[in-house]
Amino acid sequence: MKLVTEVLHEVGKSSFISVLDLTKGCCQIPTKPEVKHYTAFVTHSGPYQWNIMPFGMKKAGSTFQRSMDKILSKHRRYCRAYIDVVATFFENWEEHKKYIRELFQTLQESNLNANLEKCEFGKKEVKFLGM
Repeated sequence: MKLVTEVLHEVGKSSFISVLDLTKGCCQIPTKPEVKHYTAFVTHSGPYQWNIMPFGMKKAGSTFQRSMDKILSKHRRYCRAYIDVVATFFENWEEHKKYIRELFQTLQESNLNANLEKCEFGKKEVKFLGM
């Protein structure tokens, strides 16, 4: 996984920053059929397996990060993800508007949802990764 300081350094030197908080990050990633049995549990009504990656799995964070890196690969020039937080950074406002639309299109195509109440758009300064 990336170091938080690396991500902050890349984002921090831009004029316009947007931060997207993905809703229940890991829970938006489908569980691969070959590992579903690791998510199995039994209740009074029978056995179950998760169809999505549940919170608390040992490798959920790193698996989600790899998924985000792959999904956002075409946006690398202006976008970084750290687990379920995505930051975009630009010097130019018109570019910012154009590429944020493209980013949302990519997220939609990947069935990923952002929590708009926690998102910030086109700011000069944002709180990102707790800093």
